[in-house]
Amino acid sequence: MPRIPRGARLALLALGVAFGIGAEWMGWPLTWIATDFVPGSAFLVAGVVAWERRPDSRIGALMVATGVTWYVGTYTASRNPLVDPVASAFQGYYDAFLAWLVLAYPTGRLRDRASRALVTGFFGLLVARSVFRLALVRLS
Repeated sequence: MPRIPRGARLALLALGVAFGIGAEWMGWPLTWIATDFVPGSAFLVAGVVAWERRPDSRIGALMVATGVTWYVGTYTASRNPLVDPVASAFQGYYDAFLAWLVLAYPTGRLRDRASRALVTGFFGLLVARSVFRLALVRLS
């Protein structure tokens, strides 16, 4: 895995947290914000720390990806005719990153053919669902 400079990792953390704050700003009730913002930002912070401590492992990068994608579905409350359907189409990708993270721990590499097939299939299903949802938006 290529080395990412520390400044770039910190910038990713800042952008991820800003993305999360933007998602929560969509008009959700405060109780929802508290329960939704904390897990996503925890993945972001822990991911950057893990990436800093073990740059040779992909676990940190996978945690950051999980944290960023955690907030995508939260943007469905935007009431924006472009953002809302895109957020709806791409929500739930954090589940696939989380599965990858669990199956690849501690190196970040999937060790066997079954785990690679599972993660690939999971992402394939999510991509198919995204295409289907976007096609439905275009038809309506």
